[in-house]
Amino acid sequence: MTEPGTTGDDGKQNPLTVVKVLWCGQGQLVLVEIYNDGTRRDEADFLALINCGGEKRYAQAALDYVQAKVGHRHRKLLNLIAFTSLDEQSTNLLGALGSRLKAVGATVLSVLVPGSRWTGSGPEAVQDLLELLGFPLGDVEFAGPNQSDYLTGEPTWIAEHNGTYVRILATDNRASVRATALVIENGRLAVVLPGQLTLPLMRTINRIPNLATRIPADRALVLPNRSVLETAVSARRANPDDWDADEWAVIEDFAATVRPQEICVSAGVDNVAGIPAAGVIDLFRPTLTADAAHDFVCFDLWRSGDIFGSWRTVNTTKRIRTTVKTYGAHDSTTYGDIELSCTLRPLPIDTEP
Repeated sequence: MTEPGTTGDDGKQNPLTVVKVLWCGQGQLVLVEIYNDGTRRDEADFLALINCGGEKRYAQAALDYVQAKVGHRHRKLLNLIAFTSLDEQSTNLLGALGSRLKAVGATVLSVLVPGSRWTGSGPEAVQDLLELLGFPLGDVEFAGPNQSDYLTGEPTWIAEHNGTYVRILATDNRASVRATALVIENGRLAVVLPGQLTLPLMRTINRIPNLATRIPADRALVLPNRSVLETAVSARRANPDDWDADEWAVIEDFAATVRPQEICVSAGVDNVAGIPAAGVIDLFRPTLTADAAHDFVCFDLWRSGDIFGSWRTVNTTKRIRTTVKTYGAHDSTTYGDIELSCTLRPLPIDTEP
């Protein structure tokens, strides 16, 4: 999926978009980087931070990386900070990141938060970060009820740079949830980032007209740390004759609507939620495309007495990526970042006038 960038004889730029799901343990921390000339370097031309949660013992390298990328920029600019959820696994590293960003003199251009206003305890970490960096709380944009950039004739956006867009796909603004699904896309690659996969959020996405033709066919779905998918798969396997058929229909419709060619999961080692579950990944297998053989780690649901499953390393030739790469005993587990990248136009780029 990674392509080197170039500039044609006519001087047209072919910017490179990189979406990095950074290893941070159980949580999610995503950095979007854009390079106008298609060449990776220390200074990006656009940076967006999507969520900032995880386990501090694992997240130091990720936090250092974000600090360095912002520190290398002219004006130390972070173009966008956005959250797909305000739960702990999306926000609990903000304090640690805030001190790093303050140290390099970071400037934030825009902020997007799920919900329609500042309510509840979840946003406190977000507010503390913005106050630390001098961003006016009154300038925060909210992803309100029924908001989507895909309901108009031509999709709108919340941020854009050189042909790459950050768009709102759907929202679930119930007070107990406050989740948003975002899409990062450049016309060739789409990365779908739902904060939580709740039934209302999936139903909303399923009802968007002609979604399959409105985002690039090469799309990656970054599964969240919280969803109904794990519980639905577990319930169906535990009680094959007694499971919620209506709930399952929504889930299957969601898989058929989004049709990801790649599945990515940021999750911690031995996490108690059993994420990612093998059965959840299997929901999306019909549309996953081929890849070079590689390993990923998942939780295999089964039951024997009090034991209900086990972690295992799986070798695959499908586009399945997890931040935990291999699973083993005695500190032999390996982990790392997930990277999705694509230039704006295929190479060689079109040089016709």
